[in-house]
Amino acid sequence: MGSEMCIRDRRNTIQLLVAEDHLTNQILITQQLDYLGYTYTLVDNGQAAIEALQNTHYDGVLTDCHMPLIDGYQLTRHIRENNSATLPIIAMTANALDEEKKACFNSGMNDVLTKPLTLNALNDCLSQWFPNAMALNYTPAQKTHKNVILQTLCNMMNDKDAVYKMLDSYYFSTEQDLIDIHAALRNEDRQAIASISHRMLGAAKTVLANEMADLLTQLNQHSASMTLTEINTIIDQVKASFALYQNTMNKSDSTERTS
Repeated sequence: MGSEMCIRDRRNTIQLLVAEDHLTNQILITQQLDYLGYTYTLVDNGQAAIEALQNTHYDGVLTDCHMPLIDGYQLTRHIRENNSATLPIIAMTANALDEEKKACFNSGMNDVLTKPLTLNALNDCLSQWFPNAMALNYTPAQKTHKNVILQTLCNMMNDKDAVYKMLDSYYFSTEQDLIDIHAALRNEDRQAIASISHRMLGAAKTVLANEMADLLTQLNQHSASMTLTEINTIIDQVKASFALYQNTMNKSDSTERTS
């Protein structure tokens, strides 16, 4: 315990700027950074990140790629042109395609983390870019849950209560996203459909709603060429998959939240 506290104290000298617009992903990354002992400032868009950089020194940036106002690519180019050519900038993306990673590096980013972020992956990445922080010997939570997804999420966050907080935020935001994407469909706004589906995709991957993530990937990548009827069909499938996920997790919740 003493060794771990020493490592966390050392890591507290490192100041990170985190840019992430989705509440579910915010809860995950901040819980993980708290556990790993990093000090951070959280903002929810690229414009706020630029303003933060003007007022405070940061040792590194963790940024989502797709955010309102200014996205992660624009943020990175701004930093490279106006702030620093060497500041470590690490992407957090739900898209594992080579094209996405190439776009990250072309914009000036140094590394890419794929959502859902595991503690080990985040710890290894940050230890590489901040070697003076040393590596934390992370041990996954020992409690065994009957629900495999719940157990995996607990291992990702090392805190059961934080998992439930994240899931509650996910349910709320997804219900609103479903309303928004139906409105975009009624307006035949394919750009909005692609944007909302990407937003939903990142959150679905974070909570390991894999069937939803697969459907949202189709919608995000192909909505421009799909008919409106095809889009509506996939949205209905996403809604059904969300209900199934929520039902499955709520069954575990009723038996394990108090355990």
